[in-house]
Amino acid sequence: EPGGGGVARSGEHPDRAQPVSLAHRLADVLSVHPALVILSMVHEGEPMGKARPRFNRRTRAVYTPKATAAREQAIGLLAKGQLRASPPAGFAVGVRVEFHVRRRGRYDLDNLLKLVLDGLNKIAWRDDRQVCEVIAWKALHSARPRTEIVVYALAGQVVLV
Repeated sequence: EPGGGGVARSGEHPDRAQPVSLAHRLADVLSVHPALVILSMVHEGEPMGKARPRFNRRTRAVYTPKATAAREQAIGLLAKGQLRASPPAGFAVGVRVEFHVRRRGRYDLDNLLKLVLDGLNKIAWRDDRQVCEVIAWKALHSARPRTEIVVYALAGQVVLV
């Protein structure tokens, strides 16, 4: 099971009776100090993958489907309200995403991830080039579909943007 490391999947630390935050679970699993966490959030609802761009034959324009654009915007708005720190300028960031889906289906992990990364761009980081580490997985048969996202600074790594 991803994230193992002795961390209970129920959100409880094995040595503590009370639930711990996703930021503290991340620290336990990845040895990331909670002070480095830039953003920790949960987007409730069935995860959605980024749809392919569409082509309008009449106008000959390429566009993003409305449902995809709306979900990217929803993730971005939620992230703005959850930011713990300003997006780091010039520092590398890591992103951890857990997709909890209700059932097996057309859930392509790379498309699920792309929608989240595009929704967070220019909000949780200033430039795509700052994302230097990504950890993602999907959990099937979840009774509570959601997307859990943590963005953290990679200490000591500088990216020229």
